[in-house]
Amino acid sequence: MYSLVDGIKITVAGDSANGDITIRLFDVIAPLHVSRIIQLTRDGLYDGVVFHRVIDGFMAQTGDVQYGNISGDLNYAGFGGSEYPDLEAEFSEIAFNRSIVGMARSSDPDSANSQFFMMFAPKYTLNGQYTVIGQVIEGIEVLDSIKRGDPISGAIDGTPDYMDEVQLIISSESTLLSIDSVSGDVEFDFVPNLSTIKHANLVAVEEQNGIQEFKALSFDDGINISDAILVLKQIVGITQLTGNAAVAADANQDGEINISDAVTILKHIVGITPIETAAKVDANGEATSATLYQSLDGYTLVYHGDVDLSSGIELL
Repeated sequence: MYSLVDGIKITVAGDSANGDITIRLFDVIAPLHVSRIIQLTRDGLYDGVVFHRVIDGFMAQTGDVQYGNISGDLNYAGFGGSEYPDLEAEFSEIAFNRSIVGMARSSDPDSANSQFFMMFAPKYTLNGQYTVIGQVIEGIEVLDSIKRGDPISGAIDGTPDYMDEVQLIISSESTLLSIDSVSGDVEFDFVPNLSTIKHANLVAVEEQNGIQEFKALSFDDGINISDAILVLKQIVGITQLTGNAAVAADANQDGEINISDAVTILKHIVGITPIETAAKVDANGEATSATLYQSLDGYTLVYHGDVDLSSGIELL
């Protein structure tokens, strides 16, 4: 059984808080940041990391794997990150309500690394300024009991509470999504509100008697959940995509087919970040970007993300 990570479970320990906090991770909303959380959790680097900044009525911040371990010198806790590079912002329209989890950063929007915070109460001035990575779905009472710090700085007086252990929750436990490696069957417990987005951003050029006539192209991009599933099957080796299907499967156009392409397709389906690009593929299978006002004669139009090549194109 191949499973996707659904979230993390934080076992909190200390003088004030003891118990588990379960966070559902929003990989469709912030794939880069969620991947970082998953990597650091898998490496065991969050185990023992303190809540170094806790402000009553606001949030509890943790995740400094460099300087924030309970077993070390905590004088610089909150000033570190991880050995991995900082991340580009993935801001969304999700509001910072109580229980929302966001990534901490400096004044640079693209400086989030390993630290994250959980909201005690709404703080809407953070909206669109910090990357949302998830939401506390269990253990909110444990979050509420974490030792508070200075009302302004959040600095902890004495020994802070800490994350004793952080574990991954995979979809076989939460039944979010799983793929049977033998049969290829896919099971869902939660499916987003799906919709097919229609977009017209290309025109066809028809030439008769030396006169060029521009005609608008209307097409149903054909991108749906089945395309994301095909990418996932490719990743685990169930399906081998070739030709135009492989071109379409590289939804984010980075030259590789991986989990980021499945996330890109899911973001398109739910309307977060629509895919608005296509490729024109010649008879030899060579793909180039399709742009406005470009002749498609002799080419096949392949819409990025439409892995099963189900798009329909019509001249208006």
